[in-house]
Amino acid sequence: MSSLRCSAGNCVNNEHGLCALPIIRVDGDDAKRVCDTFCQSFSHRTGSAQNSVFSGNADERTEIKCTAEECAYNSDGYCDSPIVEVSGSGASRSGETECRTFKKK
Repeated sequence: MSSLRCSAGNCVNNEHGLCALPIIRVDGDDAKRVCDTFCQSFSHRTGSAQNSVFSGNADERTEIKCTAEECAYNSDGYCDSPIVEVSGSGASRSGETECRTFKKK
C-alpha cells in the first residue's frame, strides 16, 4: 500500500487530503506524462454532499490499482511507490485529476 495524499477537495472520498476508499484506480493506459493520468475513482461532491460530514474512514495507506503501463512504479497493475500524490484542487470530473507521482520508465 502507498501513502496517498490527495488535493482533489471536490471528491466525495477526500477527507482532509486523505482518501476514504481502501483502494483506488489510477488510469493512464498510454500515459507518457503526468497530465496523461487521472484518478478513475474520483467522484464529484455535489449538492448537499458538498457540506456533508466526513465519514472518518480516510486513511493515509491506500491500495492503488494502476493502468499506466509506462510508469516506473507500476508493478503488475498496482502502484509500488511508497508515497503517491493525486492532484485536482478544482476538479469536477476524474479527467481533471492527475497522479503527480507518475514517472516514465
